[in-house]
Amino acid sequence: SRNAFYEKDSIGVAVTQKYTANYNTDEASNDCVNFIEAENDTKISVAGMISSLYLARDKNNNEYVRFVLEDGWGLIDCLVFNKIYEKYKLMNLIEDNQMILATGKRSDDSLIVWEITPL
Repeated sequence: SRNAFYEKDSIGVAVTQKYTANYNTDEASNDCVNFIEAENDTKISVAGMISSLYLARDKNNNEYVRFVLEDGWGLIDCLVFNKIYEKYKLMNLIEDNQMILATGKRSDDSLIVWEITPL
């Protein structure tokens, strides 16, 4: 919601409601809270807002990106490897404050993202 964005910008957190309150999140199979309970290699879809975007390079000098996905209930560390990142960076879907549905698999405490859908 718009209030959540303004709150996050001014005080660093949204307090009135979830970020995803005004978006269609029917395809999301999880939220940040029950992500913690999912087993490794489980397919997961979570709707939320990208923050703390960090672009890096692997040992072969290929770009990849890490970001935090916030849904108003919690945070998930997300990792997007090079081939997937190249596909979505041209669509400008991986940017701070972008609302997305991230689909991937749990690997330890991170979500390895293989698909991104704008909300």
